[in-house]
Amino acid sequence: MTLYVPPSPSGAVVIRTDFSTVEDTWRNILLATSEPIYLDGAEGPLSIEALFINSTTYEGATPADIANAESEDLPRVAALADSETFSGRKPVTFAAVDMASKSGRTFRFRVEELWLVVTNLTEGNLTFGELFDQAVDGVLSSHPLSPKYTL
Repeated sequence: MTLYVPPSPSGAVVIRTDFSTVEDTWRNILLATSEPIYLDGAEGPLSIEALFINSTTYEGATPADIANAESEDLPRVAALADSETFSGRKPVTFAAVDMASKSGRTFRFRVEELWLVVTNLTEGNLTFGELFDQAVDGVLSSHPLSPKYTL
């Protein structure tokens, strides 16, 4: 399957690949990822403008499918809302896909921390490999950063 991933101004795209759940779950994920984060010392709230793709065209797509998708300007990271995301397990996580290497390598992270992963990658603070190496049992372990809306 050859897919197309449109460019995203922020360098981040969230792609829904599982459609087995009710739409309320997807709406809650959108709320959790768009909620601004307030950090001590910051001049204002922190957030990102990710591109959210909610199309059955991507249903069942694997990380490798997404990593090898066609695009005019590949995002730095693709976050997959996959079957694990919609499984009901806590915390709710996305699969981060390494778009640069085309390997389909992934780690998971809390949906509320989309901005943290994207910011570190786009600002060059950390590489995908460094984040991948920090993941414990495949999940990036960080502390919740006072989001108002959590899943």
